[in-house]
Amino acid sequence: MTKFQSFDIFTIREQLIEKIKNCTELETEEIDQCLEITRNSDKSDFTLQLGKIAKQKPQKVKNIMIKEDDSLIKQVIKQGLAHHITLNKQKISEQIVQSILKSEIFDYDKNASNCNYYGSTNKGNGETAIIEHSSPNIAKKFHAGHLRTSIIGNSLVQLYKFLNFNVVRINHLGDWGKQFGLVGIGYDKYGDEKLLKEDPIKHLLDVYIKINQDLEKEVEILEKERSEAVANQEIFEDVKKYERLDKLSNIDKEAKLYFSNLEKGCKKEVEQWSHFRQLSLDQYSKLYKILNIEFDDQLGESYYALQGLDQLLNDADIDEKGNYIYKLGTLGNCVVKKENGSTLYSSRDIAAIEYRIKTYKPKIIVYVVASQQEVHFKRLFAIANGEYGYKNRAGDCKLVHIGFGMVKGFSTRKGNLVFLEDIINEAKDAMHETMKENVEKYSKIEDSDNTALQLAVSALIIQDLSAKRIKDYNFDIKRYTSYEGHTGPYLQYTHCRLVSIQKKNENITPLYDSNCLSGQALSEQISEISLSGNSLNENVYSLIFNLSKFTMVLDEFYETFEPCKLVTYLMSLSKQINSLFQSLRVFGVEGNLAKSRLAVFESARIIICNGMKLLGIVPLERM
Repeated sequence: MTKFQSFDIFTIREQLIEKIKNCTELETEEIDQCLEITRNSDKSDFTLQLGKIAKQKPQKVKNIMIKEDDSLIKQVIKQGLAHHITLNKQKISEQIVQSILKSEIFDYDKNASNCNYYGSTNKGNGETAIIEHSSPNIAKKFHAGHLRTSIIGNSLVQLYKFLNFNVVRINHLGDWGKQFGLVGIGYDKYGDEKLLKEDPIKHLLDVYIKINQDLEKEVEILEKERSEAVANQEIFEDVKKYERLDKLSNIDKEAKLYFSNLEKGCKKEVEQWSHFRQLSLDQYSKLYKILNIEFDDQLGESYYALQGLDQLLNDADIDEKGNYIYKLGTLGNCVVKKENGSTLYSSRDIAAIEYRIKTYKPKIIVYVVASQQEVHFKRLFAIANGEYGYKNRAGDCKLVHIGFGMVKGFSTRKGNLVFLEDIINEAKDAMHETMKENVEKYSKIEDSDNTALQLAVSALIIQDLSAKRIKDYNFDIKRYTSYEGHTGPYLQYTHCRLVSIQKKNENITPLYDSNCLSGQALSEQISEISLSGNSLNENVYSLIFNLSKFTMVLDEFYETFEPCKLVTYLMSLSKQINSLFQSLRVFGVEGNLAKSRLAVFESARIIICNGMKLLGIVPLERM
């Protein structure tokens, strides 16, 4: 366990359980089963749903009375078997703020077990979690689908590290298969060294498109010959030879021969493949740097294609064509090796699981891949878990596929965008234009180009993570680069305002000095705020109480693999914070009162900052 203990919503819940136990005949386990954190905090903070145990314990729940007190329980409203409990937030606010101020800003490079992170529940306990995400095909440009897997995967990487997992970040490159044979023969025909140096991936993609067009033309000719054969009523055998047109294409044969030579280790093919692979990696690394993404392992499919598959093949069946297969019942058959000796995506994935379990000894392997691959992963996990005879089982390692929907409508002022670098540049230009609208502020930004870039990336990340990952969404650059609404720039704006308050009041005694918040000082000072009437008190207490829910939100994020849980929370928190900026002044206010207000804002900044980092966003200090 980490030495730091957050005073958060779960700690408050434990105290409430103890209070209820002391004034009722209910046992701790019974209260724990019934006590819920209320989603709609306008009604109450907790609800004791005694209906859950009423049938088993009718006498215990019949005349339950929960006592209100001065320290924790402010009000209890009974509705049937439900007891709606409102807390005395003024009494718990100081403990929440003190706890947050004693915590640290999240740093991925630090060992989480030695850090004081508010909201970290130490779920990992130092065990290893593998997150596989991004995984583009080499010699092809980053597209919208790669944006989703990269961003969702990176948010899971950050969360798992925050929760004290030893995280291994894997980029399982698509660097193997017949499609690379097409790239190889295409480059031999259309390649240009000068163009390759200028923009490697663009040129290789152009080459790939051209050779595919040639392939399509060959197939069209063969299709025409087939139609003529049928029309002339030639004998069945002559017609049958045209059924697999792609196999008769000369280009197809050349591509398969190229890939076969690559698998055999022929010098020309291997050297060319290695060169193209490295050029692609160099280009991808630039995009990953922009997206604040790093990897620990980028071995790719090619590495696992060369791994021993003896056990996998020994435990497989062989069909009438000579393919090695696993019969998976309702999931159908899964081919793991073709009759010509070629490995497949499935066999390479099995080999990858074996390697990762042996090398890293993970507790869990998470695959962040589009939902269209759901059947593939069901088959993969069924084999790996030993359900159909495969003896090299994954054992206690949990295998999880995290699917996601599609991005639609990539259309902006410059037309239809397909590639990620174009999307980023478009968003960056939009942010630059918005920033320049305030000439005075713009002149004070030290690195306006990087600021615009980080705002653009923030916009893309929040756009992608705002809804449940399984849902498709429409790309709308104008909407998500706005400073208004649930956007990345709005979140950055909130953080910058909080940083500004801190910097303008550096003369105030440091908040990390425990003497500033000793005794009942904070609660008393907050209760004295009357700048906008008595309602302000409750608004401040409500904000502080919601800060304590950070732990709960991260718990839900972890259990559901849904980053939108955190996005929704941060946006709600930002709205609360922004509503207090005008009424809760710090600068020019009497000393102790200024300290208490600054403490509230600094606590909010820590939560907002860490929340942004967990989403893969770099928090800005000026914009």
